[in-house]
Amino acid sequence: MNTQASTATRKVHRILVGIDGSDEAEEAARWGIDLASQMGAEVTLLGVSRSRKFLETEEDQTFSEEDARTAFDKMTAPLRRRAAQLSVGISSHTLSSEESPADIICKYAQDHGFDLVVVGSHGEEQIFHSGLGRSIERLLKNCRCPVLVTPEHSHRL
Repeated sequence: MNTQASTATRKVHRILVGIDGSDEAEEAARWGIDLASQMGAEVTLLGVSRSRKFLETEEDQTFSEEDARTAFDKMTAPLRRRAAQLSVGISSHTLSSEESPADIICKYAQDHGFDLVVVGSHGEEQIFHSGLGRSIERLLKNCRCPVLVTPEHSHRL
């Protein structure tokens, strides 16, 4: 089997970045944006908020989908500015689900034709992608496209 020809024609056009509010996820997003700049690709930032069924405190349960979107937009504003500086097309989406963050990321990547998924290696329990750090193995096992896992305190390209 000639793998040289098949790998030579692969190009990354669309990069999906899982965001959970952690420093590691923010660094992963910077990696994704920098890669997109070098490859002429687009980036989508994806935040997944937990279903109310899984929220622990009463205060968490009053946090609406609109509140989650506003918080996500505020959190990702510096990343969108960075993408604009590098002329990288960027979009962002939030989802609310009872499924694991890894399953949501994999499904979203497959359903929307992403070529690469980028995530940070140590997501803390936060509003978006809570527990992502514990889901890396599941993400790597189930995702149909390549996954780039950036290490904690990584240095970008």
